[in-house]
Amino acid sequence: MKKCNFLTLLFVALLAFVLTGCENNIDHPIAGHTYSNYGGSSIGSISVYIHFASNGSFDIDYMEKTWSGYEHNKYNHFKWSIEGNNITVNHDNSTYWKSSVRGTLYETGIYNSSDNSVTLGGRKYSYSY
Repeated sequence: MKKCNFLTLLFVALLAFVLTGCENNIDHPIAGHTYSNYGGSSIGSISVYIHFASNGSFDIDYMEKTWSGYEHNKYNHFKWSIEGNNITVNHDNSTYWKSSVRGTLYETGIYNSSDNSVTLGGRKYSYSY
């Protein structure tokens, strides 16, 4: 009976380690937040939202103002990393991309802590949420 309890405890501990110990969360002020570049309210203007997930994934949402509202184009399958305040966004290694593109550089940028903004690919984004 004691052996069974020990094995059960060992299994639960290993399972907890696998589920929590293997997460690769990034510890930086931009992690888990969304930044935006508002393009205006006129027809044809484009607002861009970028999201830096804590697990390292990165999303881009383009919103173009049209006569009937907004057209959304969301792109994911990117990974981001940061060293100091220098941001790197790469294509992820998924089969979404051609093999020649997987893992390659998509965009670079910088985080500005003084106004909590991000400049990525020459475009400045303000903190949204």
